[in-house]
Amino acid sequence: MNITKKERDELEATNQHGELALRLAQSFGTLAEVERIKTINAEHMQKGFITAKDQKERDAISTKYYQRCPAFGTPLLLAPEWRKGDHVLIHGNLWAVVEERDPDTGDYVCIDCNGDEHDVHPDNLD
Repeated sequence: MNITKKERDELEATNQHGELALRLAQSFGTLAEVERIKTINAEHMQKGFITAKDQKERDAISTKYYQRCPAFGTPLLLAPEWRKGDHVLIHGNLWAVVEERDPDTGDYVCIDCNGDEHDVHPDNLD
C-alpha cells in the first residue's frame, strides 16, 4: 500500500529519512530505486553515517516522490482520468505507472514496478 501524507510526515518528524525514502520509492518509484535505497540504508547502518554522495542520491529519489503522498490514503483514479506518469491500480492489486494511451484501441500502456508492460483497457480493470 502506498505511503500516506500522515505516514510521510511522521517519518520525517522522527528523522527516519532512510525509511521515508524507502517507503516513497516502494510506493511510487521503480524497482531499481527501491533496491538502491535499500543498499544506501544498509551501508548507512553498517558505517554509522551516510556519505555525502549517498545522501545526495537518496534525497534525489525521495524528493522526486515527496509530493505524491495522498492526504487520506490512496486516491483511486478512474481510467478516463489517467494521464502519463499517474500511479494507478490495475488488475485489482498491482500498482503501475501510465506511459501512454493507444489512440486506436483506447488501451493504456502501463509499466509495473518490475518493469513489465501491461495494456489495460478502461472496461477491463478488474
